[in-house]
Amino acid sequence: CGSWIDISATVVAGSSSWASSFAVYHDELYVAGNFAKIDGSIGNSIARYDGNLWHDVADGVAHDGAYGQVFCMHVYDNKLYIGGLFQIVGTATASNIAYWDGSVWHGLGGTFNNSILAIEDWRSELYVGGRFTSIDTLPAYYIAKYY
Repeated sequence: CGSWIDISATVVAGSSSWASSFAVYHDELYVAGNFAKIDGSIGNSIARYDGNLWHDVADGVAHDGAYGQVFCMHVYDNKLYIGGLFQIVGTATASNIAYWDGSVWHGLGGTFNNSILAIEDWRSELYVGGRFTSIDTLPAYYIAKYY
């Protein structure tokens, strides 16, 4: 039998904070959820762990009222995709979905009218699911394919 240890030091802090998703990208563990930089912590809803220390991921997701939560992550085409409820990640404008290329954040374009809860690839195409019912002016009820 093994045992558990707490590795959250300086990451997930605060009474309303939580972790919702994990992904391995470039041999580091990424954790995402709802947490903000407070009292010297790192993060802003996404952080990476190298096995010894936690690190910021280019300032993470901007917290603004209800916005600033990451619900899911997925590695596809050598990029780390995140979905949630946010409008800015790093210095990029991104409507609830973005990707990290290892150096900088990128938005995918399009305005989702609500959160993204799932990301998956299938047959070389990217799919998302969530609470949204439109992307820009296109009706899209809870599931969409990116091309």
